Amino acid sequence: MTGVSGTAPRSWVVKVGGREVAPGPSLEALARWVREQRDRGTSLVIVHGGGEEVTEWARRLDLGSEKVDGQRKTTEELLPLVQAVLLGPVQVRLLQALGAAGVEAFGTSGVGGGLVKAEFLDRARLGLVGRPTVVRGDWISGWLRQGLVPVLAPLAAGPEGRVLNVNADLFAGGLARTLKSPLLLITDVPGVRDAQGTYRDSLDLLEARAWVEDGTARDGMIPKLTGAIEALEGGCPWAGIGQLSLASVSGLRGTGIPRPFPDQGGPRSSPRPKRGLPSLFSPARTGSEGV
Repeated sequence: MTGVSGTAPRSWVVKVGGREVAPGPSLEALARWVREQRDRGTSLVIVHGGGEEVTEWARRLDLGSEKVDGQRKTTEELLPLVQAVLLGPVQVRLLQALGAAGVEAFGTSGVGGGLVKAEFLDRARLGLVGRPTVVRGDWISGWLRQGLVPVLAPLAAGPEGRVLNVNADLFAGGLARTLKSPLLLITDVPGVRDAQGTYRDSLDLLEARAWVEDGTARDGMIPKLTGAIEALEGGCPWAGIGQLSLASVSGLRGTGIPRPFPDQGGPRSSPRPKRGLPSLFSPARTGSEGV
């Protein structure tokens, strides 16, 4: 990953899943939370998904939709639909909610101006799906210094003038890596579970890597942990995976992963390190979805 680093003070990259931006109380709660963070002095860059709506429209249009290791296989026929749904109803609805909450936000994607450039991730298996390689961090930093909240659809400029669909978790991880900002992946799953099915309030980087490699992480958790790992390896101070909860004092619950300190390069010691993690994450005790 290359790009121009630098960001406004106290900035986070926040990815929200499609269910969080569906019409209803969850979207309203998300917009209020963004407003609260802004009022506390934290600048946010928001990346949104929208996979369930893409799947539903693909079904209506008889285009088919396939997932491979938690990522959508994107064909030539499906890509225009992905673009239309993400930049249409999903992004517009999120911008409307943020505006109603008093947040100055604007919507775009990674395509314009080569804001985010990507290479093919695995063309044979995934089709027109990319992995971020270059992020114009200077542009994003400028927007944040103006007090704006960029809302980005995970589409990137690919080789040969192509547009590539990028998994939103990997897209957000690429931004956090370039900006050296904390990464927060908000989802409907209340944290990350280990092989025994126990939700964890913290992991270390070695565990996260191992869980992706040994199959403990499954389905949509694979790109979430992969995005967090890539961000942390590039200088992101911490990453979190969890959900907004109106019952939580902090408004968040889930699993935090701190960037290792230099003395944490060897075998993992016990207890698990939490240095560098903000007091955002309360242990998740409920939830039906696995890792």
